[in-house]
Amino acid sequence: MANRLKGYPIAQNLHTMSKISFSWGRPGWLKRIRERELVKTGFIPIKLGEYIDRHLENNPDTSRKEIEEGLQDALGAYKQGVRCECGEPIWVIGSAVVEYSCFTCITGEATPDDDLEIDEAC
Repeated sequence: MANRLKGYPIAQNLHTMSKISFSWGRPGWLKRIRERELVKTGFIPIKLGEYIDRHLENNPDTSRKEIEEGLQDALGAYKQGVRCECGEPIWVIGSAVVEYSCFTCITGEATPDDDLEIDEAC
């Protein structure tokens, strides 16, 4: 096997990969990757107060206090890094009403096409 991998030093050392240290360039590369993992795409951002007003227009039976508390709780959980059971970031608007879950687990849809999300969670 060593002959077949001659000229490929990384491949020759696959069994010791955990001991190899890689230089990935600029400092902070891991932080940037982790931040990208947390970015939710496909949502239309909306301010918290604006969403509450829209929600109350469409759901007059709901109390402002109830929806605001639910959104604040879900937003706080999102900011603390709470994830859905499937591992995806939670959907704050949906999690305010149901349980801490992602868009797909709450709605059954693969992507949020023209769906709203609190801007602080986008």
